[in-house]
Amino acid sequence: MNSEWEMDLDRKLTFFKCRKWQFEDTLDPINCPFHYFCDSLYAGDYPQITDLVQLSVLIFENNIEKEASFVFFEASTISGILHASLYLDAVILPYYTGFDALVTSTFSGVCKSCICRKEPLTVGGKIVAYRGWSSTTFLVVAVLCLRIICKLCREEAKRKKVMVIKNVVECLAWTILIRDCVYLAVMSPVEEPVLFRVFVFGSVLMLICVYVITQVCCLLSRRQSRKTTNT
Repeated sequence: MNSEWEMDLDRKLTFFKCRKWQFEDTLDPINCPFHYFCDSLYAGDYPQITDLVQLSVLIFENNIEKEASFVFFEASTISGILHASLYLDAVILPYYTGFDALVTSTFSGVCKSCICRKEPLTVGGKIVAYRGWSSTTFLVVAVLCLRIICKLCREEAKRKKVMVIKNVVECLAWTILIRDCVYLAVMSPVEEPVLFRVFVFGSVLMLICVYVITQVCCLLSRRQSRKTTNT
């Protein structure tokens, strides 16, 4: 029983860490039109999703006074987010490809990772649509770019216009980020540890609560300052 469980676990790890699925000619074009086997494995562990980083960027706004330092800090953050998104895709796309191969294929029995499919195996699979390099990433980057523009604007009228656009884009980024979190909570492969899910999405929920509380406090302080000024 233990040997069967270990074999099953070993096969799952092979599928989830496979970086290259090799297509080969099939001897049974009717029942097994597409035959694949894993040709290369990823040696490392999987990093956490970038949602935590993106949420942190939206919550904790940079308060550096010097324009040059502000622009440098925000530009570095943009570069970090883009690089992290690319690296994440390099890891999760093989993972989701393997998950699709494991769930929607049948084992041919030729080797441990040999599978038969009725349709071609695509990069990233078709079960989980989440990607690191996505519209969410570009919206967060857009928010950071608009923050830089706001900082560099000299005219008050132009700054107010940019602020309006920034607030709209930021709200849209929040909406899509929350959608991504809910989607991942529902659609993530069931093999992922439950404690890992609880930690990640609990942290995301905590950051969202911190942001909401911060915004409410800022709104109350502004109203209070206006009342004080009027009196």
